[in-house]
Amino acid sequence: MALTLYQMIALCWFQIITGPNMGGKSTFIRQVGVNVLMAQVGSFIPCDRASISVRDCIFARVGAGLAWAICEHLVEVTRAPTLFATHFHELTALGHKNGDEHQLVPNLGIANYHVGAHIDSSSRKLTMLYKVEPGACDQSFGIHVAEFANFPEAVVALAKSKAEELEDFSSAGNFSDESKDEVGSKRKRVFSPDDVTRGAARARLLLEEFATLPLDEMVGTKLAETVTKLKSDFQKDAADNPWLQQFL
Repeated sequence: MALTLYQMIALCWFQIITGPNMGGKSTFIRQVGVNVLMAQVGSFIPCDRASISVRDCIFARVGAGLAWAICEHLVEVTRAPTLFATHFHELTALGHKNGDEHQLVPNLGIANYHVGAHIDSSSRKLTMLYKVEPGACDQSFGIHVAEFANFPEAVVALAKSKAEELEDFSSAGNFSDESKDEVGSKRKRVFSPDDVTRGAARARLLLEEFATLPLDEMVGTKLAETVTKLKSDFQKDAADNPWLQQFL
């Protein structure tokens, strides 16, 4: 499968890649890394055309991490060309420009991409397209991937049952009209990029405030009052933020 990659400073230097397991995210990233290495040592690379700047190192890490904090550091401090695969879909909010002073990180060439997948409307069969396309993946394919991987039917059935139990049908949130009609998708809440960005920043502030409390010196009533105030302030700020409200 031929794939195209453009990484340009201030446009798409940091690429967040979402999509289902087994969809090709890690393979794509490894492919890019290997081609960069081969080009730098003067080897042939399997490309129709390539323009690759000199690199002093290539880092690859496949696995779990503190996704949001890592993204911030790579964007604000390291500023290295990055392909960042994740299932933490809230991270895709970093790829939106809203011109808001409260935005958690400035837009420094962050772009969203996803690996494609198709669900047949009649057979409900999942087909991996193995294409990297612009835009963020807007749904989870977890159960379909389990079926694709031939998980036991009992496990898949239980997963579907639990997914239905865990769905949030609260009228307080906004829901994607497309996700309601998408075959096999969950009816999920959709939050605006601004809500996610502001909410994540406020949640981070709460954790930082709590972490700096001199707990060894605070006992009894003073400790209870301080924690109560932190909670009260957080609830007030969450009143107009749907993304934060889901954690209360």
